[in-house]
Amino acid sequence: MGLLREISPLVEPLSLDEAYVDLEASDWDLGKLDEHVAGLRQELIRRTAGLTASVGWAAASSLAKLASEAAKPNGVGSSLPERRLSSFPRCRCGRSLGWGR
Repeated sequence: MGLLREISPLVEPLSLDEAYVDLEASDWDLGKLDEHVAGLRQELIRRTAGLTASVGWAAASSLAKLASEAAKPNGVGSSLPERRLSSFPRCRCGRSLGWGR
């Protein structure tokens, strides 16, 4: 979580290995999220001697969760407004927090 807090002061941990990060509170250029996320994943691998991560980013945490799930294992998913519905594979509603549970 320390690496995420270096990016933004607004980090919401969900578990030991999962968190939401509010990137609007960061210094990141939001127009270059693909580049920033790639650098974040490289830094994670460097600091942890090879631990990998799946990352999802979107305007809402529930969509970011779906994007991350779609990117597993060890990938990056995004939810852009113009391709939001088509960017996710078919999945049961229960795959995201608060849906179908």
